[in-house]
Amino acid sequence: MSGAVDPGWGQAVRKVPLALLPTRGMRMAAGSTDSLTVMRLLWLTFTAAMVLLGVVVVVIDRVAPGGGVDGRGVGAVVVGLGVIAQLVAAKVVNDIAGSTIPEVRAAAQRAFFLRVALAEPAALLGFLGFVVSGNAAVYGAGFVVGMAGMFDAAPTRAWLDRGQQQLRAAGSDVELLAALVGGGLTR
Repeated sequence: MSGAVDPGWGQAVRKVPLALLPTRGMRMAAGSTDSLTVMRLLWLTFTAAMVLLGVVVVVIDRVAPGGGVDGRGVGAVVVGLGVIAQLVAAKVVNDIAGSTIPEVRAAAQRAFFLRVALAEPAALLGFLGFVVSGNAAVYGAGFVVGMAGMFDAAPTRAWLDRGQQQLRAAGSDVELLAALVGGGLTR
């Protein structure tokens, strides 16, 4: 074991305000040598965007309540597509594997970003469904499905432990935590 220390979520939380500034956030993420903190920062940013989109839905719904197509049907489509995206994520995201630190770092980041990428559309479809139907509950349904996917993708201690178990099962002796805190984002 390398004795790598998990930096925790505090660093990522403190950096969120700066990350929201377009050029500053990109430079900060690209220049970091701790990809776990950057992954957590991005997770917080994407999750906050889903919450803020929900606030926009509530404000629009209160100011300009409207009608449209039946919200129940639209909601069912949103939930169905969101669940399908989560099922696809479970099938297409490979286990974290690799025999070297750079391979493990890249595999872990790829798994994280794919899970996030497949969680976000549920909320976006929910927003589209809200616009089409005028029913705020449609966004709520997409938000719930999207957040379930986001919590599954979150780089938590449990996520690190699962990844470490996947590495051990593949016969790798690379420590996932050390691989992530010891290097920046890969492409």
